[in-house]
Amino acid sequence: MMQAVHAVRAYPRLPHKVGVAAVLIIAADFLFYDRIPGISVAFFMLLLTGGVWYANRLQLGDPATRSALMLTLAGCLALVENVSWLSGAFALAGLASLATSHRACWHRDNVPWLQMLFRFVKRGLLQPFRDSRIYRKALKKNRGAPIRKQQLIAWVLPVGASLVFAALFADANPIVADWLAAIGDIDLPEPGRVFFWFIVAFICWPFIRPRLARFGRMSPTFNPNLVPAAASMIDILFSANAILRSLIAFNAMFAVQTVLDATYLWGGQALPHGMTYAQYAHRGAYPLVAVALLAAAFVLVAMRPGSESARVPFIRLLVYAWVAQTVVLVGASIWRTGLYVSVYSLTYLRVAAFVWMALVAIGLVSIVLRLAWGKSGAWLIKVNMLTAMAVLYIFCFIDVGGAIARYNLEHSRAATTPEHSIDLDYIEEIGPAALPALNRYLEASDLIRQPVHLMFVRSLRNRLEAKLAERHRDWRAYTFRSYRLALEVANSRTEIYDNPPVDGGWSVE
Repeated sequence: MMQAVHAVRAYPRLPHKVGVAAVLIIAADFLFYDRIPGISVAFFMLLLTGGVWYANRLQLGDPATRSALMLTLAGCLALVENVSWLSGAFALAGLASLATSHRACWHRDNVPWLQMLFRFVKRGLLQPFRDSRIYRKALKKNRGAPIRKQQLIAWVLPVGASLVFAALFADANPIVADWLAAIGDIDLPEPGRVFFWFIVAFICWPFIRPRLARFGRMSPTFNPNLVPAAASMIDILFSANAILRSLIAFNAMFAVQTVLDATYLWGGQALPHGMTYAQYAHRGAYPLVAVALLAAAFVLVAMRPGSESARVPFIRLLVYAWVAQTVVLVGASIWRTGLYVSVYSLTYLRVAAFVWMALVAIGLVSIVLRLAWGKSGAWLIKVNMLTAMAVLYIFCFIDVGGAIARYNLEHSRAATTPEHSIDLDYIEEIGPAALPALNRYLEASDLIRQPVHLMFVRSLRNRLEAKLAERHRDWRAYTFRSYRLALEVANSRTEIYDNPPVDGGWSVE
């Protein structure tokens, strides 16, 4: 006991942090165990934010802390709208920034912030084990007086006498007997629940007690004699003449591809025999994005600030022309993907492809702006990081699944060829978000002439409504989006008879 006391004195904030962890475990058990996650995730993240604030004694006057707190609250707001990996990532990134905000002034630049987050994740995975080892070492030091035998003997009388009196009272008073029996009948928690508590503690502890590697470590020692040779090789490989020749060849090759896309995609020229527009679109979409990424990497390496090629006006002009053609190619990739989607269907991966292509185009433009304005590499990273974060954060509030279901159902209804048929299995994977689109789809009069298909669609709708109702039986599973969805489904649900009328026709109410 005395050893533990002295170990706690060596880490005075440790009891507070252990208490915060205990509160978080109790809250997680109430909010998550054997429950469907929903708005409970946002509540827990807010509680964890308060725990991080208290355990690390943060101050609102620190600009880094204010920025991290705003990012955390923005992530919690996204969790209130809908629980997803994207909204959870924003909230966790904000919490990691908040837990480490008092460690370095990263608010002035984005590169230290990214380094801080990387080190937090790297060390946070092992932080509970590391702290347990540190605490065990503190116990072994035994800086206090040894526990004497007399101290243990002093507990024999009070404990023994109390047990005797408890037995006598239980024999004399049936109420006390019932209390003691109830204590004996308390069921121990099942192993799965105890394991859940350990998982919660393992996840929360790095935020409560963050420990990061010190900045400014010495880089590994290397032979100075190798520097001139390496620098000379880079200068030869990316000399002004080599870059000039490369840019001339690249512009010519990209011009050919741009002309072909203009001819077949926008000009309406007939494709070669045996090739459809869907095949042409699908084969070229993703390779062109890879080409754009390689072009961006080449420009970043070849047009380094202060390099010889960056100072040649004609080379800069060729770079501008090449990047402009690359942006056009990315636009063609988006167009190709759109053609493929119009023939087949929309999926989450194809939506992600659209977003990724748009971000690549923005990145290319930012590279040109960096070259034209003479900005640093940190500026380029900051612009692209903020752009990506803004776009992804907006998608936290967009019902992508509902939009996919609406697009696929509307296009399948208007289609005339078999390959346009709707994939009901994928609609079911989307989940209850597809219900408004299914209701509008069932209202179509042309479905009356397709009783078998109508039966399958109606059965799918009923299954999704059952999932939505199951989710809303517990307030913890609510989100603002699911609440709006339930209202919309309740107001727009269309009843279709399970059995056809006598005349054989189908009726839609």
